[in-house]
Parts: sequence; C-alpha cells; structure tokens
Amino acid sequence: MSEDNPTIDPAEQTAEVVPAARTDMSVPEMREWLRNWIANATGQSPDGINESAPMVELGLSSRDAVAMASDIEDLTGVALTATVAFRHPTIEALAQVIVEGEPEEEVTDLNADQWVRHIPVPDGEYDIAIVGLATRFPGDMNTPDEMWTALLEGRDAITDLPEGRWEEFLSEPRIAERVAKAHTRGGYLSDIKGFDAEFFALSKMEADNIDPQQRMALELTWEALEQARIPASSLRGEPVGVFVGSSNNDYSMLAVADPTTAHPYAITGTASSIIANRVSYFYDFRGPSMAIDTACSSSLVAIHEGVKALRARESDVVLAGGVNAMITPMVTIGFDEVGGVLAPDGRIKSFSSDADGYARSEGGGMVVLKRVADARRDGDEILAVIAGSAVNHDGRSNGMLAPNPDAQAEVLRKAYQDAGIDPRTVDYIEAHGTGTILGDPIEADALGRVVGKGRPAEQPALLGAVKSNVGHLESAAGAASIAKMALAIKHDKIPPSINYAGPNPYIDFDKEHLRVADQVTEWPRYSGHKVAGISGFGFGGANAHLVVREVLPSDLVEPEPVSEAPAEAAEDSQANAVYVGGVRMDEYGEFIHDDSEDTRGDDEFYGRISDDEPELPGLTDEALRLLEVAREELAASEVAEPFTPIVPLVISAFLTSRKRVAAGELADWIDSDAGRATSLEAIGRSLSRRNHGRSRAVILAHDHDEAVKGLRALADGKQSPLVIAADGPVTNGPVWVMAGFGAQHRKMGKSLYLRDETFAEWINKVDAYVQDERGYSVVELIMDDSHDYGIETSNIVIFAIQIALGELLKSHGAAPTAVIGQSLGEPAASYFSGGLSLADATRVISSRAHLMGEGEAMLFGDYIRLMALVEYSAEELETVFADFPDLEVCVYAAPGQTVIGGPPAQIDAIVERCEAEGRFARKLQTKGAGHTSQMDPLLGEFAAELQGIEPNPLNLGYFSTVHEGSYIRPGGEPIHDVDYWKKGMRHSVYFTHGVRNAVESGYTTFLELAPNPVALMQVGLTTMAAGLPDAQLIATLARKQDEVDSMTVAYANLFVNGHDLDVRTLFSRAQGPQDYADVPPTRFRRKPHWLDAHFTGDASIMRPGNHVATPDGKHVWEFAPKGAVDAKELAALVKSAAAQVLPDAALTAFEQRAIPGEGVRLVTTMTRHPGGATVQVHARVDESFTLVYDAVLTRAGQSASLPSAGAAGAVVGTELAPTPVVEPEVVDDDADILHDNLTAGAGIAAGFAKWSPDSGETVAQRLSTIVGSAMGYEPEDLPWEVPLIELGLDSLMAVRIKNRVEYDFDLPPIQLQAVRDANLYNVESLITYAIEHRDEVDQLHQFQKTATAEEFAAAQAEMLGGASTAAEIEQRLADVRSAAETDSAPEAPADIPPPPTNPAGPDSPAAQPDLAAAAAVLNQQAIAEALNSDVPPRDAAERLTFATWAIVTKKSPGGIFNALPALDDDTATQLAHRLSERAEGTITVDDVRFAPTIEALATTVREFLEAGEIDGFVRTIRAAEGAGQIPVYVFHAAGGSTVVYEPLLNRLPAGTPMYGLERVEGTIEERAAIYVPKLLELNGDKPFILAGWSLGGALSYACAIGLRDAGANVPFVGLIDCVRPGTPIDMSKEGTRARWDRYAKFAEKTFNVQIPEIPYEELENLDDAGQVQFVLNAIKDAGVQIPGGIIEHQRTSYLDQRALDVADIKPYDGHVTLYMADRYHDDAITFEPAYGTRQPDGGWGEFASDLEVVNIGGEHIQAIDEPYIAKVGAHMGQWIDRIQAESEKGEGAQ
Repeated sequence: MSEDNPTIDPAEQTAEVVPAARTDMSVPEMREWLRNWIANATGQSPDGINESAPMVELGLSSRDAVAMASDIEDLTGVALTATVAFRHPTIEALAQVIVEGEPEEEVTDLNADQWVRHIPVPDGEYDIAIVGLATRFPGDMNTPDEMWTALLEGRDAITDLPEGRWEEFLSEPRIAERVAKAHTRGGYLSDIKGFDAEFFALSKMEADNIDPQQRMALELTWEALEQARIPASSLRGEPVGVFVGSSNNDYSMLAVADPTTAHPYAITGTASSIIANRVSYFYDFRGPSMAIDTACSSSLVAIHEGVKALRARESDVVLAGGVNAMITPMVTIGFDEVGGVLAPDGRIKSFSSDADGYARSEGGGMVVLKRVADARRDGDEILAVIAGSAVNHDGRSNGMLAPNPDAQAEVLRKAYQDAGIDPRTVDYIEAHGTGTILGDPIEADALGRVVGKGRPAEQPALLGAVKSNVGHLESAAGAASIAKMALAIKHDKIPPSINYAGPNPYIDFDKEHLRVADQVTEWPRYSGHKVAGISGFGFGGANAHLVVREVLPSDLVEPEPVSEAPAEAAEDSQANAVYVGGVRMDEYGEFIHDDSEDTRGDDEFYGRISDDEPELPGLTDEALRLLEVAREELAASEVAEPFTPIVPLVISAFLTSRKRVAAGELADWIDSDAGRATSLEAIGRSLSRRNHGRSRAVILAHDHDEAVKGLRALADGKQSPLVIAADGPVTNGPVWVMAGFGAQHRKMGKSLYLRDETFAEWINKVDAYVQDERGYSVVELIMDDSHDYGIETSNIVIFAIQIALGELLKSHGAAPTAVIGQSLGEPAASYFSGGLSLADATRVISSRAHLMGEGEAMLFGDYIRLMALVEYSAEELETVFADFPDLEVCVYAAPGQTVIGGPPAQIDAIVERCEAEGRFARKLQTKGAGHTSQMDPLLGEFAAELQGIEPNPLNLGYFSTVHEGSYIRPGGEPIHDVDYWKKGMRHSVYFTHGVRNAVESGYTTFLELAPNPVALMQVGLTTMAAGLPDAQLIATLARKQDEVDSMTVAYANLFVNGHDLDVRTLFSRAQGPQDYADVPPTRFRRKPHWLDAHFTGDASIMRPGNHVATPDGKHVWEFAPKGAVDAKELAALVKSAAAQVLPDAALTAFEQRAIPGEGVRLVTTMTRHPGGATVQVHARVDESFTLVYDAVLTRAGQSASLPSAGAAGAVVGTELAPTPVVEPEVVDDDADILHDNLTAGAGIAAGFAKWSPDSGETVAQRLSTIVGSAMGYEPEDLPWEVPLIELGLDSLMAVRIKNRVEYDFDLPPIQLQAVRDANLYNVESLITYAIEHRDEVDQLHQFQKTATAEEFAAAQAEMLGGASTAAEIEQRLADVRSAAETDSAPEAPADIPPPPTNPAGPDSPAAQPDLAAAAAVLNQQAIAEALNSDVPPRDAAERLTFATWAIVTKKSPGGIFNALPALDDDTATQLAHRLSERAEGTITVDDVRFAPTIEALATTVREFLEAGEIDGFVRTIRAAEGAGQIPVYVFHAAGGSTVVYEPLLNRLPAGTPMYGLERVEGTIEERAAIYVPKLLELNGDKPFILAGWSLGGALSYACAIGLRDAGANVPFVGLIDCVRPGTPIDMSKEGTRARWDRYAKFAEKTFNVQIPEIPYEELENLDDAGQVQFVLNAIKDAGVQIPGGIIEHQRTSYLDQRALDVADIKPYDGHVTLYMADRYHDDAITFEPAYGTRQPDGGWGEFASDLEVVNIGGEHIQAIDEPYIAKVGAHMGQWIDRIQAESEKGEGAQ
C-alpha cells in the first residue's frame, strides 16, 4: 500500500489517538486494512488471510466483530451495526459495503398486496386454533394459570444448582472440579425425577429407564388435553398427530455411565425418536408421530409441522411442543468453557445494555391444535389462532454456528405471507432473545427489515422474551414462547420482559421501530386486533417463525355455503334446437340424435315413476293443538313446581382407588365456596370432557348437596342410590332389547317428547309414516292423556317410542352390537339392525297391529282366546299341556316363565293350577292369542299388505326370536322378507332362547327400549339360569318415573360399564368459558424414578472394583458401593474378587466385624497361600481405613479354619471337611440365604426343599403342613370345610401362613391372606390358580411394588374377575379353568356350609400402661360379650376338640363358648371314638353328650392331650433325652404362644431340647420375676441358653439379668428381631391422641365400621381400665362383629405391646446376639411411626456391652419363619454346640 494510504494497525489505533475519519478509502484499501486487522486479532500473518473465506473461519469471534465494527466507524466515519460481519461474512463483501454502502431495498417490499394470501380452502380450514395448553417450566410454572401469574408478576425462575443434581457424576473428581468452577445457575425443575408410572401403566423398572423427557411428554399431553376439555379416551384410534421438539439426550449418557444399571428398557427409554412415539403408543394415536430436533427452534418447528399436518388433513387433532432435561453437567460445562455463552449470574438480559449470555433451563410445554373450523364445530375454547408459520435455514453463513440475518428476515417474510398479515401491523414479537452480545442485535436487525420497515414511528413493534423469566429451554424454548403468547392473548395483557437495564447499544431501536416491553403492557391492536410473532433460531441454522392472533368473531361463524356457478350455455348447433312433437330438430329440419345411450326404462322415460320420495304428511292440526296445550301445561307446572333434572357427574380413573380419591377431591371442591357458586350443570359439563378411564362412576345429583353426598359415598367405597359405579369395562357391547306387548301406559313418551328435541324429531318421522299407512297420528295419541291404548294403537306407539329411543341413544354416541326383538319388538329390531328401512318397518308394525286389532274386535263367544303368563318351563308344559289340549305356547319368555294362549276355560284352569302349586300366574288383558293358530286367518291379508318391502343384509348381530333364538351374523343374506313376518306372527316367540344364546356369545349388557321395562325381568331370569348372575340389565323409560331422568340413568349405566356413549352430548353446548367449571385437575402421584447410576472414570462401580496386583503377591481392589452394604453384599464382593484371581476357590468362612456406612469405599485385599487365600475388606473414608470383613477362600479339596461369627475379636476355630469346588450361583434372596456360609454349615442346603410338582406331594398335603404348624393343628385334624377364621386364625398366623406359602410354592407376595373368609379348599384353589398362571401373578407382583395397598387390592381383585370373598374366588377359579378346558381342583363336599363373610384384619396396638387393670377388663369373655363374637380355639385341646366336632358333624361349632346342639347316638359315638384316638385317652359318649360347649369338652380332652406337655406356663416343645443336654428356653412373642418356635427348633442341632415360657400378666420385669424361679428349678446348674422373638427377646433379656443376679451361668441370649424404635415414642398428650386417631383409621379400614369421633378429654380423665372399657363400649355401640381369633390376638398383643413400651431396660454385660431383620412390617410402622427407623445396633448397644449383630434380612414378621429362621438356627446352632462342648469338657475335667 502507498504511503498516502498507509496500513493501519488496529492494535496501535486503539492505543493511540484515533485519527480523523477517512471517507476516501477504496475497496482494495479497505480489504487490506481488514486483512491486517483480522491477522492482528487472530495472531496470523496477513499474507495467509483469504479474503474470500468467511471471517469466522479465519478465527473471528463475536466479540471481535463488535470491536472491529467500532474501529471501522472510527476509521471511516461509516457507522456499522454489530451484525454487519454476519450479513457480509467475507472480507471482500464487507469492504465493498463499507465503501459503497448497503444496496437500497426494493420498494416492492412495502407493497401491502404481497401480504394477501391466496388459499384454496376457507380460512377456517387453514387457520389453526390453539385449544389446549400444558406447561412444566422452572419456578413451579406447572400449569398455565401458574405460568401466567408468574409472568405477570415478573418472576425470575433462575436458581442455583439444586442440591443433589448431577450427583451421579460428581463422585468423579475431575467432573466435580469443573462443575464447581462453571456457571451452573439456571432454570431447574423441582421434581425432575418424579413420575406417575402406575398412571401410565409402566413398571418401576421400565419407568426408571425412561428419559424424563419422555415422561414429561406423556404427562403434558394428558394435561393439555384435559385443559382443552378433550377426553383422551375419545381420541383413541384417531389420526392425532404428535410432534415433539427435543435435542438433548442426557439420560442415555446416564444410562451408559454406569454398566451396573444397564437394562434393555433403556433401548427405547432413551431414544430421542421414541419421545413422540411413546405418546402416540400410550394414547393410541394413529396420526404422524415425530420427534423434531433442530436445536433451539425444535418446538416451533414441531408446531409448524403440526400446522402442516392439520392443513393437509393428515390429522384432525395435533399435540405439539417440546421438552428438555438437563440430566448431566457435560453440556453446561462445555458451553461455559467456550466463554461468553453463559451469563455469570445466570440471568438472560434480552436486548438489554448489560446482556452477557444466557442460562440453560429445562422443562416442557404442549399445545393442542385443531383447525379453526373443527374447533368452532366442537365448541372448543380457542386460546389463540396460528395464522401462519414458516421455517428455513441459514445456509452457508459466517460459520456453522453463526446466525444469518438475511435468512432470519426471509423466514419472517414467509411466515407473514403464509398468515396473510402485514408485518407492519404486528403488535408484539416474542423474540428468540438469548441475551448474547451479537445474537440479539442480529435478531433485531432482521425484525427491523421486515416488521419494522415502513412502520409509523409512533407504532413500534413491542419486543420481549420469556427466556428472561425461565432461561433458555433449548428444544422446549418455543413451547414456552407460544405458551406465553397464548396466555397473553387470552388475558389481554403483555407481560414484562424482565432483566432489562436499557437498550442494547448495538441495536438502533428507533431506526428498527422496536421497543422492549419491560412493563405489563396493553395490547396496541395496530390492526384492530391482537397479533404477535414468535421466533426461534436453532444454533445449527434452523429458523422458525409463527404468527398468532386472537380469535375473531368471524372465526366463530359458519361460512355461507358457496354456490356453484351455472354452467355456460352450449354454443353448438344444439343450442338453437327446436322441439317438434317432443323430437329435437336443428335449424335445417334434421333430426338430432344423442350420441350417448339412453338407459332409461319405459316407465321412467314416460314419467310414470320418479326417483323422488313422495312427500310425507306433517303433524296434523289436532296434533299441533294438543302439542300446544301440552306445552302450556308443562310451562305452568314448572312455574308452580320448577323441574330440576338429574345432572350426571361422571368421574373415572384407571384404578378404583384413584377414582375414589378423585371423588373425594371433587366433593371437597363442590362443597367449597367456589364450588357452590358454580352451577351443577357447568360442573357436569366440565367432567364430561375429562378422560374416561376403565373404573367409572356417575353421580346422579339434583343439587350440590346430593352431589357432595354421592361423591363422599363413592370416595368411602359405600353404596348409595346417588351413585352408579363399575370397576372395569365389560368385554362386549350391549344388546338392545325391543320389548313386546305390555309396556304401554297412558302418557308414555309424552314428557320426553316435550323436553327432548331429538326424541320428538324421530317420533314425528314415525308419525308421518303411520299417517301414510294408517291415516292417524302417533303424536295425537301420545299427547292425548285420555287415550286408552288398544291392541293396534299400543303396538304402533310402542314401536314409535322404540325407534325414537334408539335414535336418541345413537345421538349420544350409544350403539348396539346386537339386537333382539320380542314379538312386536321385532320390527324395531329389524330397523336398528339394518334389515328394513324405517318405512318398511313401519309398514310391518302397522299391518300387524291393525290386523290383530281388527281381528280381536270381531271375536265373540267361543272364538275368544285368552293369554296368560305362567311359571312353567317349556319342559314342564309338555306334561301340563296333556290336561289342556287346546293351549299353545305364545312366548318362551324365561326358563321358568311361558306365555300361553287358548280358550278361556282352559286358561282359567291352568292359572288356578299354577297358583295352587305356589307358582306365579297372571292373565293378560287380551281377547285374542297372538302367536297361535288363531292368527291363521290373518296371514294371507298380512302377506298381501307386506308386498314390496325390501329386506337388506344385516349390519348388526341379530338374535332372532322368530328363528328359534338363533344368532344371525351381519353381512349375510337378508332375512326380513314376508315369510319371516308371517312366521313371527303365527309361531311361538323364542325369546329366552335368544337371550341365552346372547349370554353364551359373551354378551352381558341388555338395554331394553320400551316405555316401561317388561322384558328385563325375563332377561334377568335367563341370564341367571345361563350362569350370568351379574348381567347388566338397563331400562330406558319406566312408568311413574320422570322420563328425562330415566334416560339419564340409562346413559349413566351404559357409561360406567364401558359402553359407547359420548357423555359430552348430555349437556347443552357451552357458550363460552363461563359455562365450564374449574374442577380439580387430574393429580399425578409422582414417585422418584431414576437410575441408581454413578459415573466414574474407572471400574470402581463394577464389583469387585479397580484391581491392582502388588509386588508382594497381594491383590487389591477398590469398590464404590451404592447405598448401604450388608453381609450379602460383602460376601458377593469377596466372591467376585476371588473369581478374578482364584476362579476355582470357594468362600468357606467369614466374619463380619463392622457395618460399613454409606458413602464409603470398600478396599478388598487378598493374600494368597497354598490352600487358597485370606481376604480382608476395609471401609475407606478419605485416608481412614476400618476392617469390616474377614474371609477365607479355599481351593478344591482343601480345608480351612472357619472363624465363627462371634463377638468382634473372638475367633473360635473349627475344622471343616474338604469343601466342594462348585461355587454357588448368586441368585435371589432366598437362595442366598440357603447357600450362604452359616446355613450351608448346618446342612440346610441339602435338607430344605421347596414344594415341587415332581415330588409326588400334593398342594393339599403341603398346605396342611403349613397351616397346621402355623395354627397348632395336626394336619389330619384340620377340618378343610371350616373357614380358617373360625379355627382361630389371627393376623400373625395369617402372615406366617402367607410367608410360608409364598416361599414353599415359589410365589411372589400376592396377599394370599386377603380372602379372610376362606377355608382350606379355597386357599388350595387359589394356590393352584397362582401356580398355573405364574405370568399373570408375576405381573401383579410387579405392579404391587409401586402401588398402594388399596390399588393393589383392586388390581388383584381385577385379576380374579372382581372376586373378593371365598365363594366369589371359587367361582372365578372354576370359570377360568372351565374356559381353559383344564381339570378343576377338587371341590368341597356339597354339604359344606358357606363360609362367613366380612372377616376382620390384623391386630392394632393400644396405649394403656396399667397392665393389671387392663388385663382385668380385657379378658376374653368380656371382649366376646362386648363384640358379640364367636371365640375360636385357644390351645391344642380346644383346637383338637373344635376340629373333630367340625369333621364329624360337617358343621362348625362357631365358637368355644357357643352352646352345642344335641347329637344323635351315632354321631356322639363317632366323636368320642375320634377324640379318644387323637388324645390318646378315654373320652366317653357321655362326655360328648353332656358337654355344653367346646370349651367344656376340651377340658376333658386336655387332661389326656397335654399330660406332660404343658405345666402351668411352661410348654415342653421338645423334652431333653439325657440329663446332660442343655435346653433352649424360648419366650412367647406379643400376642402369641411359643408354638411359633417350631421352625427354629427344626433348624437347631438334632435333639436340642426346647421349653417355652408362655404368657403371664404384668410388666416385663414382673413377668421375669415369675419366670426366673421356674427356670432355676428346671435347669439346675446347667448353662442357660435363652432366646425370644419380638417381645420374647425382651423377656429373655430380662430373665438373663435375673438369672445372673441369682448366680446362674448365662452364656447366650438371642434376641430375634427384638428391635427398639429408632426414635423415641411420643408419649405426650398429642402423641397419645395421634395413636388413637391411627387406631380409628385402622378400625375403619379393617372392620368396615365408622368409629365415632373420639372424645379425647373424656378419655384422658379415665384410668387405664376405664379407657379400655370405653373402647370396648364404643366398638360394641358401633355394632361391628369381629372374629374371635382377632379379638384374642388383639387382646394379648395389646397387653404385650404395652409391656414392651414401658419396659425398663437394664445394663447387661453378658453376651447378647441380635438377629436383626431389615425393617418392621408396614402395620407396625403405621401404628407407631417410631418403628419406621432402626439404629444399626437395634437400640441395644447402650445396654448390652457384649452385643453381636447378625443381619438376617426380611421383615420383622418374617423373621421367625423360613427362609430367614434358617440363618438364625445355623448361627444359634454353633453357639449351642460350643456351649454343650464346653459344658461336657468341664464335666469331664471334674
């Protein structure tokens, strides 16, 4: 460059005084200056700069572009915007525009004509309505209302990184360090992990593996449809489009970050394409389904695609929006480390002077779109209208991620052209507005060139961005923007764009005619109505813009139909044709011949026939007069007594429990001020537009009080006449039943005609045909209250009413799947099945009716025939008719009811005979007998009158009562010809046969169309006889009932049973939002669903962890466990380490020395030796190491010294036999328990076998063993026919039986004890069913894991066909087996009495510390008297006596105190003989005869049965065989006896003696004072081994202290899950009241009784005995009957639990072993929440100085049974062997 134009160094320029601006530079000089400036800025040589390459590719950043623009202005005086480098991306282009200026834009850009759109369809078909909206945005903007409130108040939703967010990755130090440095403030959802998996029918495992974005899409779709008042159920199978924007795939990174969480569900769960597909799948949408990823414009592009789908009619409804979730820190770290992208303070300052970047955010939004015309038709509330949309791409801009202002301007132009709206009239632009230094100026530049150009200065386009509130939602950003605009248009306000400090200096707002709306602003309405634009720009260059406006009055008006233009007259020679005598001739006189062949016949050609239907008559003048009078009377009556119709309130859910919860919420709302201020019709209208789930109910309410009452009854699960409910849809549609003669009555149909237009319309249609056929008016007959219906008029009016009722039902969406007609009901059935047209069906009924009416009128004398309904079956009539030869069957009405006809004398005689036999009989009011030979003279005329009818193929299933009740399939040959109607008139009606065939075809719902139900009784008798006792029998109208309300009840019955019915049509069309109610929305029950993943850069998350081999031959692993670590986890850790180094070694011995805490790392060290290796596991926290586990590995054929699991530091060596090489596979919990070190040492793995069908043992045999051992019966003494509840089943026994059944038969926990009225036959059938249907039961178990108890019970009942009682389940199982054609389980003998119902549930705790007084009141007789209950057997003698009585007499004695009936000699002898045999003593016949009760007879039996077995309170469970044997003393548990220790005894070394200490009254200390002397007496100077489960553990501990004080040797005390509460029990007044409240809820749930409000003050003033008596009296007053077994268990449990609560625990320095389960059972925690937490030492560490804890797994209630007791027995057995050996060694030394 010459000296006159020296090169200017930009760096030097900024350092020195800026020279005067130069305006005389040439383009080449400007290029050189730019080349040098860029070279200096990017650190390159000027010679290497390519002037034709985009400057961003040369290294120019956004900040560089801003600085460069400033320097160019200083140099040249040319003011450039900051966006100039992006509009002119190369040095060549930029130099030219600096020197020569921007080219002038064409004037045509301002031409208003270009904004007029030309479309081939009406606007209503092109414009798209937003009718629904759902939001899930930061700041708890979880509903549109919440979002609007937040926007209007200018809420900032940006927060710091939430606690726990990204914790899966922060255990990796390198990531944690980068996250700590990054700008992580952003918009975070408060419950990203929450999801209602049960609602969407997903298992927990699948839900855990599903991307939260998929979950959000599912929930947002539901909420958007609900907000749109479109039932999701109404869209099933419809062409509904789903378009969802999404770009992040973070959850897949989480899924692969931790190999331990890998699952196949993640394949679909984390695929981006599945987001939209899962929505379509769940909701059964059949339209397009696309996941759209264009980065930050994804949502707007998705909506654009939805608009296209609607315009192209690919879809009728569209769900569109976007979702975004920030699951990992990676993207945030990446953007932050780029620099200049993320705002340091996390706030987006759109278009502000201090804009410095954006904040990432997550959330989602969904809109429901419909064509405006469709929304208008459906009465939808239109929030806003999308008038136009457009998308494009930047093309090759100034870099891949650099925006292109020209492309942005172009997408704006296209969008406004598509909308037909001049952009100069736009009021507001919802901008992309990311708040970046150049993004905002570029966007403003494009807006200024389209929206701002030509706009008056006083009408600037307002500008803002929702990102300033919620952050940058990325793929969901557009969803937030359109939500904001829809709400702003609806509420007529523009909310502020916050964080605005003043105009961005790089934007000339005045020039661009833009202004930021930083305050709440009114809509300017520049065009006369509200118009807004919405922009979204993806960082990859995908641009989108939507144009939205308010709904206009013209949108809501149906357009006028467009008439077609008349065809132009022909210009050929035929135009001048002349007609001569009907023949056409041209102007030359030649004939004109038509080239096309005339296909008309002669009749049509000569005008003898016409295609036009003849005009039918309208209503007669008399009908109009009567109608006017009736309307006046109706109006007057409503003035005098206003009519309030039933308002149906529909409520439903997938599960019954959710339906009940929803009912409770709705009741609360209706009972509130807001609810009572809302009309009931508005509430019903809103509910009708909710989704309709499988469990449905309808509340039939006239007013708010009835609505509340009905809803509360539904919520409480109680019956109410206001409620119609069903818990599952039927499997087949309804059969419409057309009734025969007898349904007529005065005023039938009149009220419905006057009040329902559809019904009246169809009555009028039939009226016209009847006038045409018979010359009189049906409407006259209906309106004339004085009319007495005869044969003819009753037949015709019933037919008209049937037709009108059916069409009325169809207008509400109802439809039959089959029809059946009874006699005169056949014509209506033929019409609804498509067999005849309405005209032909009317001709049939008219002809039939008038012939029969005229015929009857002419009958006299001997020609008269009567008809009667008699209670005889068809088979019985074959015999009866022998005495009445002239009688004939008219109608086979029901299995035991038949209509007959014949001479009066014979009719009178058979009626008299029938009544004499005690049967029903009734003569019908007729003079002729239809369907008999009396019809023969009429058949010829009948056939003649029917000539010309045209039968059609059926389009519905048809059960023909003419063709013997057979089923006629649709689509076959027509059947309704003249011969069909002749046969139907003459021959018998096979109605019951048709109904039975319908039942056998699977139909369960029968809907009678009649003015009064006459056929339903016969239908019900038939369905009952056919094995369908619970058929749905639905009437339409009924005499003396309001006809409108009757139809509402019919609709409700159809709806709740799952039949087609559009309940929306039951309400008048809404005129606006004011006609709807803000009823409570669906509330999701979200639970955390998240992968338990932990990212690490090494293998520490994979067991056994990172592996290092050290030079000294050792091997070390470091493992990062998830959560708490138990013994099982430690054993698995050692085994996995061994597998890497010594694959043939087995774990043969171990000792757990401590319990690792959470958050530690486990360091495993293996030291090899010739026979195997020793292994130590240490817990590491930072640099601190604690030994937690010692183990020994042995190789094949080697032996090892096994350390026992004694106290810490104590090791006793025991030599083991060579260990097999086979390493047990790590499988489920039960198998682990059976195969671990302790149980294998006891030989359990070989001797403990689950039930197997291959073993030869039947289910019944194993079940007898289980139940007998749990309840104290010998298996052969169990009476299988007596309900277990009567045999003394209490809740503890039930749980023990349940646990053992599930374990032995390998069943998941499916609540087998739920059927508490079951006998053993029922339980056996249920187990057999579960074994045969394992897949179904397993699915139920998976559902149970996430369901509440109520939900699970409902699902289990559903699996069993709704059965809940034993009888119902037995029937259900029989049905299933019959359907599967499998062998049925053995049934109980026919003479077994049915088991009682309404059994009670588990025990509950009480809270009275004065145990002596309480015991005095709570004796069994007092409770039995108070509760009017049968007392069950209490001990072995009573059980044997009770069972023997039931087995011999085949009847349950009820209770032990019940008076026994007298017996005959044979029965008494059998009883005496069996009792003598079982008790091994002599029980005489007199003993049996004279015993008043079972309790008295058991006293005699007890003398022989328990001789030597029980002495006072000491039970001999197994006697010592030798004097040197050391026995085990066990103590009773709360509410039970020591019989429960039999499973433990089976696990101890062979021959171990065991004695049980049964319950005595008093505190624990008082009981121990009684027990200790007896123990010293029994045991002598031998060592004491004491053990007890639950309360028994506390008793053994107290006795150990007493024995030690007495000088005895007590080397072992075993506490079997006797765990003290983890937090103190609240003994305050408030805590006591809370316990009473919990007990009341328990009683209500368990006993189905409403506990009256507890008078706390009165109760607290009573002493302990008074309080107990008060409770008994309250329950007695409630009238509930509670089974005695539960009474006794509650009584003893109450006293024992209080003894444990008030125990004074003393220190003890002897050895104590605590066998600790994982947790208490749910009932215990419910009654006393303090038991919900456990300390690691079970709360005993502060008292027992030598405490050993052995974790056995399971729940408290399971600890005493298999498989968990195996672990207890194995460990305790080692102590017994050791103590026995030491004792014998000591004796030998002496």
